[in-house]
Amino acid sequence: MNCQSSILVISFKYNEILYSLSTDEFKNAKVKKLLILYTENNNPENYPLQDRFDEVKYIKYHNLVKDQYHNIIELLRIREFLKADIVMTCNPILLAVKFIARLSHAKTAVWLEDGLMNYYPIKDIVMSSPQNLKRVIERLIGATDINKRKDIKLISYVLSPENAVSVWGKVKKIVFKPSEVKDLPIDKLSFLQGKKIFIGQDMSASISQEEYIELVNRVVEKYDIDYYLEHLFTGDVSGVKCKTISLNNYGITMEFI
Repeated sequence: MNCQSSILVISFKYNEILYSLSTDEFKNAKVKKLLILYTENNNPENYPLQDRFDEVKYIKYHNLVKDQYHNIIELLRIREFLKADIVMTCNPILLAVKFIARLSHAKTAVWLEDGLMNYYPIKDIVMSSPQNLKRVIERLIGATDINKRKDIKLISYVLSPENAVSVWGKVKKIVFKPSEVKDLPIDKLSFLQGKKIFIGQDMSASISQEEYIELVNRVVEKYDIDYYLEHLFTGDVSGVKCKTISLNNYGITMEFI
């Protein structure tokens, strides 16, 4: 296998797939592999543009730190599939992603745009999981932080390089071409044109679900919001007092609207 002839895209949400298409590394790769880490809140069939890859595999992802052994066992089961010259991810702090990077034996790791994580220092982001336990597990399985590995080249692709705070290695700008998203059902969302949208967030680490719904409704009322855009990990939002919409039904992310 020639150097950098294979690429593995690790998709936790949809962004990883969508953003990877515009990278030079993806376009030049001879073999393109996709690993989808889906949760019980999502269906792997909803992930977009899977036909752009030569091989696709799915793993049901367990989010709690104490349940990480499920992820580890499943990843070890497909370790041959994970081998690639390049790995791409939007979320480099996930224990599973660090373990995949190790199993892949990749020589290059690409960090794709991940919103908050790129424009706010990672060290200041409050995590809800018990970090001490996570670190113990990481040491046991040898899942070193990707940016601390000396054997791997680092690259970051972000939408706004001039504003990014958290990046790896060489920084490149994500530039989309119409041909890269022509198969996405963007036209089906034309009813959102000119509407006010509240983009849902996962606030479970900061406030209760009830407090979150109350805050959303205050904003909805004050600014006459038309649609609440559901977040994959927010939970039950039936108490939101406006129309709700889930982009999971369209296999697309807010950035592509």
